[in-house]
Amino acid sequence: MRTTEMPRRILTRPNKQAPTTSMSAQDVAATKRLPSLPGVAQRMLEIAQQDEPSYRELSEAIRADAVISGRVLKTVNSALFALRPKVESIEDAIPRLGISTLRTLMLSFHLSSWKASSPDTQNAFRSIWRSCLTQAVIAELLAEKAELESSVCFTGGLIQDIGILAMVTELGEDYISNVLYSSSHFHIADREKEQFGFTHVDVTGEILKRWNMGHAFIDATRQHHELDGKVESSEATRFAAVLQSASLGASILATRASSSAVEEAVTQWLRSLNSNFGLNPLDAREVISEIEERVTEYSVVFNFDISNGDTVEQVVGLAKELLQEIALESQLAMISVQQSANSKAKADDEIIYRDFLCGLYNRRFLDEVMGTHLDAWVSKRKPVAMLYVDVDDFKLINDAFGHRTGDLAIKHVAKWLTDCTRDTDFVFRIGGDEFLVIMQIKEKYYETVSRRLAADLPDLDCPDAGAIPMSLSVGGVIYQPKHGDEFDMQSLIDQADRQMYHSKKSGGNRASLV
Repeated sequence: MRTTEMPRRILTRPNKQAPTTSMSAQDVAATKRLPSLPGVAQRMLEIAQQDEPSYRELSEAIRADAVISGRVLKTVNSALFALRPKVESIEDAIPRLGISTLRTLMLSFHLSSWKASSPDTQNAFRSIWRSCLTQAVIAELLAEKAELESSVCFTGGLIQDIGILAMVTELGEDYISNVLYSSSHFHIADREKEQFGFTHVDVTGEILKRWNMGHAFIDATRQHHELDGKVESSEATRFAAVLQSASLGASILATRASSSAVEEAVTQWLRSLNSNFGLNPLDAREVISEIEERVTEYSVVFNFDISNGDTVEQVVGLAKELLQEIALESQLAMISVQQSANSKAKADDEIIYRDFLCGLYNRRFLDEVMGTHLDAWVSKRKPVAMLYVDVDDFKLINDAFGHRTGDLAIKHVAKWLTDCTRDTDFVFRIGGDEFLVIMQIKEKYYETVSRRLAADLPDLDCPDAGAIPMSLSVGGVIYQPKHGDEFDMQSLIDQADRQMYHSKKSGGNRASLV
């Protein structure tokens, strides 16, 4: 049995010590160690919350801060946005980017200004920033699937774990050693609650309240750890589902580069993607493939320090290989299921639509299924031939040799009809000693096949009675569809039946055709 390790969110040098804080989530959110939100960003968030945000007020607020204005213009003219023609002013940037994207830029500029309080927390900050940007990118990629605005999802992914940054900043090594090092992504909130009496989700909520981010962001960040199974169709729950899947996806890159840890993280992420958005392993692999490039682009644009050595590349490689394997296994499983379904359908056909004695199609198939095939032939103006076949003197065979020999005679005729026709033809036993052949065939071949069926039937080789001569009476009709005709299958069968009786009255062992 293969064992798996739970993925570690952030790994650093172990140095466990007992927690000593008496702070609350509100205290951590209000810490003076975190840089305050600039006035322009505060004003931007206030305007964004308005029912009808004013572009004029927004441009005035941004232009009031020369540094922020310069960063906005530099960013919107970068390769990340690739706007053409070049954006020359804030007034031009606002309508082209939109309120949500500008809000994302403002928050990104602010968050990137957060610095580690000491060298000991620098590695933790790098890992957290990489996780935040990864969550933002995944949320942005999933936005279309959730029918949500991509910039809103990006912002949600970026800020949903800022409570971790705040807790690292305020609680330092106590938090790092007792939570980040010792907890997996899936249990980090439980560990926080146990150690400090509150979680990073609580801290994030308090910070977002202070930033006036609105209920949509606050509620979604609180819910994304609580979703279980397929989400409802409301916009709020879809937003929370996006953030949940983004968080789980980011946990993959936070694992150690071991196959078991990556497998655990990938499995959790796939479950969320499939449940919430119906995505399969190949879809997930495409998302993984885009993450690293986009995260790197955003880190450069927003000046985030996310250097992380070769570990992330190794993890991404392991994740992509695993997703490819899962996709292959899923595909093979689907093929197996389909084959099983086809086998079952075939077995059902054998029971429902096949004659119990000789294995030919039965009357039920003729009544329920054959019409579909005939409609297709007629719609393509293909000629349809029907041959009605009756065994000559079948009652005499039954009376003279018994019903067991009569059954052998039926099987003998069934094999003969099958041998003389093609796989694309349909051969029926429609009752007693009467058979029907339906073919899509040209007229000259129709005559040849019909006469051969009637004239060349071999004797029945019976173990008890030796060779028993047998013959058939065949009646045939061929129909060439024309534009505007109303096709009637039963009418053709009746015509073939009448021709068969004509052959029988003429002594049998012959074919009568029209």
